[in-house]
Amino acid sequence: MKWNPVVVQGDTRLFNDDLWPARDQTCHRVAYNFKGADLAIRRCKKLDLVIQAGGCVGVWPRYLRETFAKVYTFEPSRENFDLMVQNLGDLDIVKHHAALSDKVGRCGLKLNPKNCGDDQTISGDEIDTLTIDSLGLDPDLIYLDIQGDEYLAIQGAKQTLERCSPIIGIEVDNKLARIKGDAVALLKELGYVQFGKAHQDFLFERSI
Repeated sequence: MKWNPVVVQGDTRLFNDDLWPARDQTCHRVAYNFKGADLAIRRCKKLDLVIQAGGCVGVWPRYLRETFAKVYTFEPSRENFDLMVQNLGDLDIVKHHAALSDKVGRCGLKLNPKNCGDDQTISGDEIDTLTIDSLGLDPDLIYLDIQGDEYLAIQGAKQTLERCSPIIGIEVDNKLARIKGDAVALLKELGYVQFGKAHQDFLFERSI
């Protein structure tokens, strides 16, 4: 795939039939690799519901909707979220302009000027934060690529994990893990074991 240089709407560009932020030089080149998702799906006992974050411009939630009856996706960047809404059209996906965390509240966001998939939450009062436990859902899969916030999101999902033991996929960035918390260690404490890996995505299932 090649970057389409045509500006199609303000600061957005078209790539692989999806609208992307013009600032992005990285995420669109890797977003269409679904190897981790495919490995996780094969491990799921049911395919009723998946919780996915970050939604970015909608590539992953759309792919997961091909398999799961219900998809919940979360994206804190207003720019990404608005493009996701356009890209997904009337596809039946539950979309939240929010970040997943360990508590319901608010946060800020630091945009990466060259990678729309690397926008990171910071302290602030710009965007809602939600916990997975607050949703009251029984997911078969939780898949998180949220720039170091995987640890906080898992902290906020302990009741859900205890109740229904979903398969879990997380992106692992060791530098961010040292700053924001080690989601791999937390999952092991909660009785999860790793069964696969795709690029930076680590896949877990509950062993107890």
